[in-house]
Amino acid sequence: MTQSGLCRSRTRLDALEFVCDLRATAWEEKFDELVQYKQSHGDCNVPRRWSENPELANWVSTQRVKKDKLTEDRLARLEGLGFQFSI
Repeated sequence: MTQSGLCRSRTRLDALEFVCDLRATAWEEKFDELVQYKQSHGDCNVPRRWSENPELANWVSTQRVKKDKLTEDRLARLEGLGFQFSI
């Protein structure tokens, strides 16, 4: 496919609101799960070995470790939710 063909395909996908960035989508999904956790538990302190959702527990731990590498937007959203980077 030519470069212009790729551009046309990308334009059509954008018009359909096609999600190309799977990592960003995965981050958003886990953030939404954290919001739900906070609504249920009153805080964002997901236990490291939480058997109900070990993927969320791992994601929360990863956010703490990678705090300095988070975008300003993600950092602000987590802080706005009351996320504690040091516990």
